Amino acid sequence: MIPRLAARLRGSRFLRDSAVLQVAALVNGGASLFSAFGLAFLLGPSAQGEFYLAMATWSFLWFFVNLGLYNVAASQVASAIERKNGAKAGQWIAWLAKASLAIGAGATLLGLCTFPLFARWAYDAPVVGRAAVILALTPLVELPRVALNAGLQGARRMASLARVECGQELSRVFLVLVGALATGDAIGPALGTLIASLLGSLLSLDAYSREARAEGALLPPLRRVLGELRGVPLAGGLRLGLRVGLMRNVDAYGVQILPPMVLGIFGDPAWVAYLRLAQRFVGVARLLMSGIARTALSHFSGLVGRRAHAELESAYWRASLGSGLLMTSALLLSLPLAPLVIAYFPPAYHDPVWLCYRILLPGVIVVSFSVANDTFYLVTNTLRVAILLQLIGLVFGLAVVVLCSWLWPTFGTALGLSISFSWSLAHLAYAATWFRRQRRDPELLAG
Repeated sequence: MIPRLAARLRGSRFLRDSAVLQVAALVNGGASLFSAFGLAFLLGPSAQGEFYLAMATWSFLWFFVNLGLYNVAASQVASAIERKNGAKAGQWIAWLAKASLAIGAGATLLGLCTFPLFARWAYDAPVVGRAAVILALTPLVELPRVALNAGLQGARRMASLARVECGQELSRVFLVLVGALATGDAIGPALGTLIASLLGSLLSLDAYSREARAEGALLPPLRRVLGELRGVPLAGGLRLGLRVGLMRNVDAYGVQILPPMVLGIFGDPAWVAYLRLAQRFVGVARLLMSGIARTALSHFSGLVGRRAHAELESAYWRASLGSGLLMTSALLLSLPLAPLVIAYFPPAYHDPVWLCYRILLPGVIVVSFSVANDTFYLVTNTLRVAILLQLIGLVFGLAVVVLCSWLWPTFGTALGLSISFSWSLAHLAYAATWFRRQRRDPELLAG
């Protein structure tokens, strides 16, 4: 039985693609954790917290204007490749590049004008504003990476995609640490992040060119993609992108962006660093979900293209249950190791990070079963429901985070985050209801 199971796993392209991205995600997560470790020694908790506040401040603006273009393009490229339509795939890659340029330029300009004033008013930390201004330039330098990676993901060239992402992350770690050593404040890591984004674009250009030249590849050459830029209409995917982006960005606001900003207002920047480090520790295990999630985007789109309704339901529950069990096992197995790793940080980090880690753990276990939700809403044309549930969850989560941060300006933000993760169960409940309705009405998916 075990040999048959092993052969089945080897024969599943979905599992092979997921495994490639899982390995890349774990490498990136380890590199990110090493970066945080280095910054702890080079900057200390206060300056490290200011860098994380700059990242959150920039992300607050970027996620507000970023319309979820990447996932729309990757999904459409996957559908086009499934139909053997390389020309259509090239149009969607060109559309993503054109739309990203327009939105990124506007976000950069707005950030340059507003970040210094906001950082001085909200955190009384001018260095946070200056670092956020540097980060505001990243959409322009990483535009090629974003557009071409969507093509690689849609065409399921996961090995090349993983190499690009690992290469950029490893270079980011090196450059961030060099920047911190050079300046001693948040400015250096921000500059390192910007330069690493540029290197990521160069790696994507090389990887895409090689994949487009591969025998039997349906990806159009770069020359053809560039030729589509002028004629491709921006409005083609913006409406869908707005829905996808709102759905995904609401989640990012509730987990990654607003909690550090709230903590920066109510508490000390040092506790921002402690919270972010605790999130990084649990996030290493959470990265086990990312390969499944990103492969699901291409796989689910292909199932919808073939109108394989029963297979879609089975794939959704396998992905959700598999990711949840995998991550829960990883978190529980790593629980005794976490304090040993935290002990390598400077002494000021030990107790606060370990406390935040334990507080976050139950909530992260609950949310680990929601890996396929975003893709489910996208391929089943139920984004309105997703947005409604996400907005309700954001209001609920933000209220809990603000209340807990006000009551306990140290660990309260972590407690509020952990409680807010329970809202992810609402998405699983809706998916179960939708699939039950679809079995009664097979045309529901087509609508």
